[in-house]
Amino acid sequence: MARTMMALGAFRFGLRHNAYSSLQQDWQFKFGDVQRLGNRAATHFTGWDPEPITIQGTVYTMSQGNLGQIQQMAEYGKTGKPLIMVDGTGFSYGKVVIRSLQEGKRYFFPNGSPRAIDFTIEVTQYG
Repeated sequence: MARTMMALGAFRFGLRHNAYSSLQQDWQFKFGDVQRLGNRAATHFTGWDPEPITIQGTVYTMSQGNLGQIQQMAEYGKTGKPLIMVDGTGFSYGKVVIRSLQEGKRYFFPNGSPRAIDFTIEVTQYG
């Protein structure tokens, strides 16, 4: 039975298929300054930016990974539709959209197909 590390909509990541090696989340908080005469500026919290989540990994083509999944994700990203993102522990990141997707191929077979496909996906909260 294959264990799913992460589900991004219908796209699955697991140890035996499309495994990722890092997941990074970034929080940015916004503050505004109000200038005051003869005193330092007053700082006020004004909100936060969407939290980008970056997922990086490598698909080794000799494993049982879905070699077309990165291309399928790129096509889905072009729709602008949100996906539900849930990790393997059941934690839900809620609705997210694909902001960017990169794919790199390396270590080629004689026929030109790659032995390894590196990917980086950035998603942000939707809504």
